[in-house]
Amino acid sequence: AKTDKSSLTLYNYNDLLQLYLTHLLELREASTAAAECRRLIGEDAALWESWVYKFIDYKQLDSMAAIIPMERPTLSSSVYEAVLLSLISDSPKVFLDTVKRWGRCATKLFDHQSLLRTLEQQKAGDRAHASSSYYIEAQAQLYIISHMYEKAVNCYLDSRIADRLASSSSSSSSFSYKPDKDENKSDYRFVFDLIERQN
Repeated sequence: AKTDKSSLTLYNYNDLLQLYLTHLLELREASTAAAECRRLIGEDAALWESWVYKFIDYKQLDSMAAIIPMERPTLSSSVYEAVLLSLISDSPKVFLDTVKRWGRCATKLFDHQSLLRTLEQQKAGDRAHASSSYYIEAQAQLYIISHMYEKAVNCYLDSRIADRLASSSSSSSSFSYKPDKDENKSDYRFVFDLIERQN
C-alpha cells in the first residue's frame, strides 16, 4: 500500500495508517507503533505532526521522542514545544535526553528562552522530588548551548544533581575524580570538566 497507494480502493493510505497505528497504541505497543511511524510516514511533515499529538494523547510519547525527525522533515516549532512540555511532567529523563538532542540541532527547533522560564517554574515547585535534578540539568544544557556558562555552572553545582552526575561520571575510565564538597575549587573543576565534555 505504501509503494502503490493508487491501488487502494476501499480505503486510502492514511485511513489504513490510522487504523494500524491506533490499534498498536491501544494495545500499549508504543515502541512498535513508533518504529512503524518511522517506516511508514517517511518525510510527510503533516502526518508526523498528527501522530506526535496522537502519542501525546495516549500518554506514550516517551516511546516516540527519540525518533521524531529534526530534519527531512522539520516540524513546526509548536510541535517540538508540545513534546517537551508533555515530557516534563510525564518522563523527566526522556525530557532531558530530548533537550540534549534537539537543543544542538543546526535548525532551532524550539524557543530556548521560553523553555528555560518553564523549567525555572517547574524547579521551584518541585524542589523535593527526585525528578527536579533532570530539570536542573536541562537548564544547564540550554545555558551551555546559549554560551551562558556561569549560569550553567550554578545549575551543575546544585546539590540536587551533584551526586547523580558525580556518580555517573566517576564510573567512566576517562573521568577520575568527583567534586569535593568541602572545597569550592574542586567543585568548579568538576563542573568545568562536565561542560567541556558537552561542547
